Amino acid sequence: MQGGGYRGQSRHLFREVSFIPPFSFDVESPDAVSGGDLLARWTLPTSADSGFTVQTYVDRTQRSVPVTQRVTTYDIDLQHRQGMGSHTLIWGAGYRVVADQVDGSFQVALDPGGQVSHLFSAFVEDLWRPGSCAWFFTLGCKFEHNDFSGFEVQPTARLLRRLGERSTVWAAVSRAVRVPSRTDQDVRFNRAVFPTGGPLGVAAVFGNEDGFASTDLTAYEMGYRVQASPAVSVDATAFHNDYRHLGTSETAPPFPEVLPAPPHLVFPNTLANEADGHSYGVELVTNWRITDHWKVNVWYAFFAIQTEPYGLATASTIAGESPKHSAHLRSSWELPNNFSLQSSFYFVDRLKSQSVPRYTRGDIRLFWAPQHGPELSAGVQNAFQASHLEAQPGDALYPSNLVERAYDARLVWSF
Repeated sequence: MQGGGYRGQSRHLFREVSFIPPFSFDVESPDAVSGGDLLARWTLPTSADSGFTVQTYVDRTQRSVPVTQRVTTYDIDLQHRQGMGSHTLIWGAGYRVVADQVDGSFQVALDPGGQVSHLFSAFVEDLWRPGSCAWFFTLGCKFEHNDFSGFEVQPTARLLRRLGERSTVWAAVSRAVRVPSRTDQDVRFNRAVFPTGGPLGVAAVFGNEDGFASTDLTAYEMGYRVQASPAVSVDATAFHNDYRHLGTSETAPPFPEVLPAPPHLVFPNTLANEADGHSYGVELVTNWRITDHWKVNVWYAFFAIQTEPYGLATASTIAGESPKHSAHLRSSWELPNNFSLQSSFYFVDRLKSQSVPRYTRGDIRLFWAPQHGPELSAGVQNAFQASHLEAQPGDALYPSNLVERAYDARLVWSF
């Protein structure tokens, strides 16, 4: 059994819209956050290769910006593993309840403000290794029923082949879904207020309770791993994803509204799923232990995505919200007297649809961890520049925010 709680406060800069000229202004507001959780897990082995696990938890979280939100989650899961000769069968079931309450504002509101949603799930998976051969086959499926899109089926099939003692090749095909959220179906977001020559206009985004469905993903993957030497390993993965029913925005005719005063015209956009798309890319990971005390990890990814709206639909800007190229270099160096130094360097390509330029970032952290007693560490994030832009929201709620250099110190005491 384990549990925890937290309470804190942070500062948020967000853009508030109003009927008072100049109709929008930036507000810096403290965001009070608090919450806690409690988890219990029971494991019952029934043999050397089989057993039951039951886990349950409750989680409570609350925050105040841009609107007050309170969410309580209850969850229970059961899993059973059973070895049967060359097969290993795993099955399980779960039930989750999420109760939320959102105190809306003129700018952001959910209708209804509070809701209780239920999620039922079950899965089964069979790992088959015929005899002592080098082939491994995995077949599985997840079944789910939720309050937003109903019944969902998500199968997967995987094949792995060992090529000697140092290399492995594998392939997989899977189906997954993105289930609609409360925001997709119940939100009203007033993006902007503007003059029209008559009544003021309000540009608003509405959720779609009846017409917003799940986004379907079919993923194809292939990978290769090799232990080139005792000190060097390399992983390479290629993938292709097909998407159906991606999120879009549909324009509807304006309509008058009296409340809140003054009377105004609403220019609505409704969320929908009127686009398909596909993506592809590669990932490369190299781990290199240069000496007994120094190891380096290098990661690189290429990612490309294209969307295809139906008819006059306005596709989301998802195609320009992911970097085409990104890379990460991490170094871990063990020093004398229980000290160690970790440094990370990042490169992220530009985000075209957000007009965010490519950037680099460096983080450095020094640890002191004796064999007995607490662990101390101190670090700096964004060490080589005062600030940089990582994202530029496409809505009017949050203006552009720069990620500034940050310092922190930590004390961890395990007993």
